Amino acid sequence: MTTSPTTVVGSPVNSEAGASVYKPWLLFIYDWLVLGLFSTYAWCCCTISTSLPFFRDNVSRSHPDIGVGTGYYLSNSSLSADVSVTLLDLNPSSLRVAKARLNRPGVQTIQHDILLPLDPTRKYESISMFFLLHCLPGPPSRKMALFHNLKNNLAPWGGNIRYHYFGKGGRT
Repeated sequence: MTTSPTTVVGSPVNSEAGASVYKPWLLFIYDWLVLGLFSTYAWCCCTISTSLPFFRDNVSRSHPDIGVGTGYYLSNSSLSADVSVTLLDLNPSSLRVAKARLNRPGVQTIQHDILLPLDPTRKYESISMFFLLHCLPGPPSRKMALFHNLKNNLAPWGGNIRYHYFGKGGRT
């Protein structure tokens, strides 16, 4: 199986603290802790009955997952062979874990600070970000800049930038 090497893009904008938390030992318990315990009980949004179906319904043929965690959503989505997957994260441990979990040919990894714009020639039909915004430094206005940046990466026929936030009952 041939896979592309990780591409490192841009210089970090003080985002290392949020990304550095995700050490290999934490990634080992991440699904149970974050996607199971926190998502269900703290955020009232069950991963299996709410988040995962939402993810499955919105993945397109050209799709980056930003802030990949362990790759749970992609690996539990029964993606067809024609789906082009890009994993994008600042943390190299998360990229390694997610790529290994997918065990899929052609997965591209990009180590990148999402607060910096991506190469505008990269076009995607859909983009996902789950459990990401709380990891980014700064006030909400700075975090929201990533949506402005990412709209430049949506293909003209695309149009889904999907992110997840929680409240009573969960919202997306």
